Amino acid sequence: MSRQHPQPSESADGDRIAHAELTVFADDSTITIRDSAAAVDGTTPPWFQALLQDFVAAQDGAIGITTARPVNVPLTVEVRTHEPSDDLQRWDHVTETGLHTPTGQLITSPFPRPHNDPGTVTIAPGHYAARIHHGGLDTISADGLDGDDHYHLVLWPDTPRPTRVLKRYPHAIGG
Repeated sequence: MSRQHPQPSESADGDRIAHAELTVFADDSTITIRDSAAAVDGTTPPWFQALLQDFVAAQDGAIGITTARPVNVPLTVEVRTHEPSDDLQRWDHVTETGLHTPTGQLITSPFPRPHNDPGTVTIAPGHYAARIHHGGLDTISADGLDGDDHYHLVLWPDTPRPTRVLKRYPHAIGG
């Protein structure tokens, strides 16, 4: 059975540039989205602290996303012409940050092993604001392996923003 997951609101002018529905293995309950030329240093205490506290960590050319389960999870990547007007009530947790992609080749992969079967998304090179939506966090089973959690990354051309939580989920997730 296929379940419908909420999507950020579509604008009246149809500003969607690109859209990809992916399934990504969330090794250690984390996935990364990074420019193909970016070297991710996910071993620093600030990276781990951000993943634990805000469920998102960012560094030049990369975004890490904490997931509720350490298994294959659905990730939608969407690129728009401008900032979406979201109904945040439909989501459990929403965070904004920024991403710089000099190559325009985004690799989605589990962290910390980015060599494992990454998915790729091609976008125009440049600076982007990013909004990461977490949904279905209350559906996780007691053993942490089953659930209907889902993740939605929306990018739009803009000056990258410092990471800030727009809506906070009140419980810890991930491992």
